[in-house]
Amino acid sequence: MLRKVKIGTGVWLAAAVLLLLFVAEPCGNRSAANCLLNLWHNQVGCMEANEIGDFLAGVFAPLAFLWLIAAVFLQREELSAQRKELRDSRAVAQQHVEEARKNVQFIGEQTKMLSEERTQALQTYADHQIDQCILQIDSLFSRIAGHVLATYVASGTKNRMFPIKKKEEESSAQYIMSSIANFDSSVKKHFCAENFIGLKKLQNIEVKKNFTAKLDAVVSAIEEINKVIDGASPSKRLQVSSLEFERMIKAYRIFKDA
Repeated sequence: MLRKVKIGTGVWLAAAVLLLLFVAEPCGNRSAANCLLNLWHNQVGCMEANEIGDFLAGVFAPLAFLWLIAAVFLQREELSAQRKELRDSRAVAQQHVEEARKNVQFIGEQTKMLSEERTQALQTYADHQIDQCILQIDSLFSRIAGHVLATYVASGTKNRMFPIKKKEEESSAQYIMSSIANFDSSVKKHFCAENFIGLKKLQNIEVKKNFTAKLDAVVSAIEEINKVIDGASPSKRLQVSSLEFERMIKAYRIFKDA
């Protein structure tokens, strides 16, 4: 802008000099300086002060008008350049906004992916732990299958409790479910009946229990499953719920207190 003003000022001064030379008398072979002196002596020097003012006003008024027009055009060009610069800045800003939006979307997708991977890893770990505990429970039931778990004498009759059957061709889940159901039914039959409770109070019945360490290990394995069940996969949680581990824990508490 400053460069344009300097150029415009130079043009304005050049035009003033040319106009003075134009109104001057023909100079012939004389120099420009002599022509200007001749103009001053012949035209200006003999004028009154008010005539000099009118002369200068007449000379410079058209130049001022031309300078005003030039200034308007220069300002219009400057405003056009500013508008173009604003449009370019707006376009760059919009591009930055789009890039930022894409970055936010990308970060969100990466975060979601990492969260899903973490959840999958936790589910895999929980499922593995549960499978190991189920195999342990299956093995413990197999070791005490067919053995007497408790004996006691009531009214002169010796009673024996051996609820766990040997494993046949069935899956671990099926074997555990049947073993828990048989254990629970046997506990209720022997230790929850009203005649047993009454006889125990009257005769001070002593119940001899076997394989309590293995039954404790079964309950401990069930408790380990309960610790990780919330992080397991939906299918594994459904499988665990079908095994009725809470039924085993309640029956074992009755068994221990008998």
